[in-house]
Amino acid sequence: MSKRTIQSLIILMSLFSFLSATALAQDSVPGEFIVKLKGKSSSTSSAEFMGKMQGKMDLKMSLQGLNLHKFSLKAGENYKATLEELKADPEVEYAEPNFILRKTNDEYAAGINSEAYSSTDVVNMIPNAPNQFVQNYANVGADAAWAASKTLVQNADRPIVAVIDSGVDYNHAIFQNSGAMWVNSGETPGNGVDDDGNGYIDDIYGYNFRDRNSNPMDNNEHGTHCAGIILGATRNIFGASSSAKVRIMALKFLGADGSGSTSDAISAIYYAVRNGAQVISNSWGGGSYSQALHDAITYAYDNQVFVVSAAGNYTKNNDVVDFYPANYPVPGQMAVGATTDSDVMAGFSNYGATKVHLAAPGSFILSAVPNNQYKYMSGTSMATPFVAGIAALILREAPNLTGYQIKNVLINSASVFSALNGRISSRSRVDVYDSVMAAKNESGSSAFQPSYKA
Repeated sequence: MSKRTIQSLIILMSLFSFLSATALAQDSVPGEFIVKLKGKSSSTSSAEFMGKMQGKMDLKMSLQGLNLHKFSLKAGENYKATLEELKADPEVEYAEPNFILRKTNDEYAAGINSEAYSSTDVVNMIPNAPNQFVQNYANVGADAAWAASKTLVQNADRPIVAVIDSGVDYNHAIFQNSGAMWVNSGETPGNGVDDDGNGYIDDIYGYNFRDRNSNPMDNNEHGTHCAGIILGATRNIFGASSSAKVRIMALKFLGADGSGSTSDAISAIYYAVRNGAQVISNSWGGGSYSQALHDAITYAYDNQVFVVSAAGNYTKNNDVVDFYPANYPVPGQMAVGATTDSDVMAGFSNYGATKVHLAAPGSFILSAVPNNQYKYMSGTSMATPFVAGIAALILREAPNLTGYQIKNVLINSASVFSALNGRISSRSRVDVYDSVMAAKNESGSSAFQPSYKA
C-alpha cells in the first residue's frame, strides 16, 4: 500500500471519528443579540431604541450601513424573554442570537502529517508535471493559466481578496517577498490615528474583529493556510520570487480555537466591502440560519463582490441539511465542495446536486502556516480559497465583472466529471486555464447582475 493511500485512509478514519462526536447544532454567544431596526439606518434611531432598552441591554456594536446592532444582556436579565420581547418590538425588523461560527473542521488533516516543513523541505515535495496545481497533484491547467494571464504592473490591477478567517501571518516569506498583502495606503502605521476615517485605527493589513485591534495575525494556522492557497492559485508559491497578481486583505474573526461570532463575521464582511475587496473567501460556517449574515452577504452582492464559501466537511447533503453561509441563495455567492487529485469527491466533503455549485482541489494541500513554515491540510476550507484565487485571475482579465458574472464564468469554464453527477450542481471541477481564457473573452463586458433581496 502506497504512502499516499495510507495517508488518505488516515484522513477518512480521523474524519469519521470526529463526525461521530460532532453535531451540526449551533450554539451562540451567551447573552448577546443581533438586532436590525426598521426604517433607515441612523444613529438617532438606535439611540432612541437604546433609551427604551437601556435597563436590560448594553449596545456593543453598530453597523449603520446595515442598520445592524449587537447588544449584550445585563446581569440578572432573562435571555429568552428578552429575545422574544425584541422580536415583538414594533421598531425591530428582526432579532436573533449571536451564533458561533467555526472554521470548516479540517483538524483531521493533522492525521495526514502534523509536521511543519520549512521552505527548504518543500522543494522536494511538490510535483513537477505541467499544469498540475503545485500545492496538490490536481491537473487544473495552472501553469498554462499563469502563462496566459495578463502582465499588469499597477497596484490597482491586482484584485483584493479578503480572507475572513483566523488571520494571516503577514510576515510569512511568501507574502512579504511577493508583496501579496493588501496595504491600507490611507493609514500611517503606528500613529494611533484613524487617518482614512474608516472607523479603524492603524488597520494596515486588515483588522482583528475577534480582539478589537488592528493586528490580524493568525494564531490558529487556518487563515494563513487559506491565504497561501489564494496566492498559490495565481502563481507557484514555491518557485522564484515574483510580484503577486493579487492582494490579500487579512480579516480575523476566528480565534485560536477556530471559532468566532456571527457579529464579528458580519463586521469583517462589511469592512471588506467598504475597503475595496472584490472577492471574499469564507472557509467557515455553522448550522443555524442567520438573517443578519444573509443580509451581510447580500450587501456584498449589492456592491458586486464575489463571495465564495466552503460547503462543509460533514459528508452531508447540503440540499437536505443546510450549511451556512454556503447555503444562502445569494446570486453572487458560490458554494464549493472538495475533490481529490483524481477529480472525485473527497470523502469528507459536503455535497448537493442543487446547492453546492462547484468543486475544487481540497485534499492533501500543501500551503503556508505561521512562522515561515508549511503544512498539509484537507477540507472544503482548502478548496474555497483556491476558487477565490482563480476569481482574482478572472478579474485581472475582466475587471468590470460583477460577482454574479464571475460565478458564471467559473461554472461555464469548469471541467465536467461524471463522478460529480448528483454531487455538484454544475457536475464540474474548476479549471484555471479555461477560466482565464473565458475571462479574456469577457474583457469588454459591462457589469451586470439580477436584483436580489434576502
